[in-house]
Parts: sequence; structure tokens; C-alpha cells
Amino acid sequence: MFKLLLLASVIIVFGLVCIRATNYMLIAIGILNLFLGVVGIFVAVYNLIDKTPQLILSEAGIIHQKITKKPILWRDISEVTITKRGNNHVLIVTQKGHTNRADFKYLFRKTAKSKLKNNIIPLNLDSLAIDYPKLHKFLDFKLGKQTVTNALS
Repeated sequence: MFKLLLLASVIIVFGLVCIRATNYMLIAIGILNLFLGVVGIFVAVYNLIDKTPQLILSEAGIIHQKITKKPILWRDISEVTITKRGNNHVLIVTQKGHTNRADFKYLFRKTAKSKLKNNIIPLNLDSLAIDYPKLHKFLDFKLGKQTVTNALS
């Protein structure tokens, strides 16, 4: 979120520079940049002050507040992998049987449509403060050692 905050600030500065121009096209671009920058700052600040847990590992299963509507039950999980994709830490959950897309929030359903068809649920962990060795031990305990892969070590 700090990256988004910094980027939104740069976009606002660029928008202010464009608004001072005499060309109507640059003024329009400046107004658009100001709007996008303000939205970016709002989203970043909201996410920085939001103290609700985003990832909940309960006795029932895994809940990701921004992705799932209800828990992914432990009994429905066949494999879990903790990995790093680019700059992001990702918890990849492979679900047994058929994944019901209605169990996921709208935006995730649309962006991860092909993964959900293959019963793969990628949960981004980067915005969360996580002790990865403790997460791995907990997943080992809940699922059994044969189903948890830690690609970080």
C-alpha cells in the first residue's frame, strides 16, 4: 500500500502540472490524473488503516476477506503451496472436487476464472504481516506433511 500511496502522489503532482498548461488536452489529462490520484490515495489509506484480519485460518478452514465469501474448508483442500511469484508471496490452495465460483467475491471470480476451473485458489499474502515458518507449521498440522509445500525455503 505504501507503493500505491507513493504512485498516487506522483500521479497527483503530474496532474497538477498538466492542469497549468494552456492546451485543453493536457488540462483534461491533468484532471483525469487528479481523479485517479485521489482514488489511489483513498484506497491506500483505507487499506493501511483497515485493521480487520484479511486472512483467517480457523478450525473450519481458510477465509480471505477480500476473496472468499465463506471458508474454504480443510476437508476440501487437497494441497497447499506457499510460494513467491514475482514480488508477491502467494498461498496456493488446491481444492478437491469442484470449486464453486459463487463462494468467491465477484472481482476474484472474474480475474481468476481459469484458475478456479482447475480448482486452484491463489491467495496473495503480501499485504499481510505473516511469520511464514509459523504459517507452514500450522498448515502442516491442519493438512498433514504430504500436502503442504513451502517453495520459499
